[in-house]
Amino acid sequence: MTSTNQGIYLYGIIQTSQDRAFATEGLQGEPVSTIGFDGLAAVYSPYDFNGRDSVKSSRANMLAHQKVLEFVMHEYTILPFSFGTVTESIQDIDNLIRNRYRVFEKNLNWIEGRVELGVKAFWKNPDKVFKEIAENNPEVQKLKAYIEKTGDQAALIEVGKKVSELLEKKKQAFAEVISEELAPTAIEFKINKSITDAMFLNASFLVSKSREVEFDNVMEDLGEKYEGEVDFKYVGPLPAYNFIDLSIELEEWEK
Repeated sequence: MTSTNQGIYLYGIIQTSQDRAFATEGLQGEPVSTIGFDGLAAVYSPYDFNGRDSVKSSRANMLAHQKVLEFVMHEYTILPFSFGTVTESIQDIDNLIRNRYRVFEKNLNWIEGRVELGVKAFWKNPDKVFKEIAENNPEVQKLKAYIEKTGDQAALIEVGKKVSELLEKKKQAFAEVISEELAPTAIEFKINKSITDAMFLNASFLVSKSREVEFDNVMEDLGEKYEGEVDFKYVGPLPAYNFIDLSIELEEWEK
């Protein structure tokens, strides 16, 4: 990306008229500052590429990125850039804000007073869920009886496919139930891809700060309602990652 090792790492855009420094460290332990134009400012830190052409997607770097966003959120609404957003110089930041000012301003106004809350839900005993599917579905039972009668082990593949299909339907049904209970307290929500067999819900909710406690209460009620059956992982408040797309690649004319 750059002909030198030195660059600028971008965290997000905030509304402020003064350039300032934050009492936290960014990637590589670098100081975090702002530079702005006409009431908007980019939060950034220096970045040494160390011969790479992109930011390494390490746990340490991702945590540093998240830490800065959470720190800034204590004072400002922040429009978050995607992890790994970099540019070559301070001048590039100035050009970026000037050229995309209206887009940044519009999105900041839209998320003002709102936060993202993440909810993941897992079956406590996924093996029990699989067993119930296999034992209670007539089609699966019919296939199993056929295998016992004929010894046709190839039919086991069909059993596996059918159980997987039924598992996915059960996931969707449970995800809808949980989402529908949380949705009334949210402005909008998105269902993301589940990443394990035990996980049946991976969702992000955009919630007004004024209703955050209400959302917390619904989550507490869900935890009690499904105690012993479901484990919930509830995180936030977070910047509105899933509701704003700020994956920035500077065009040549912007540099």
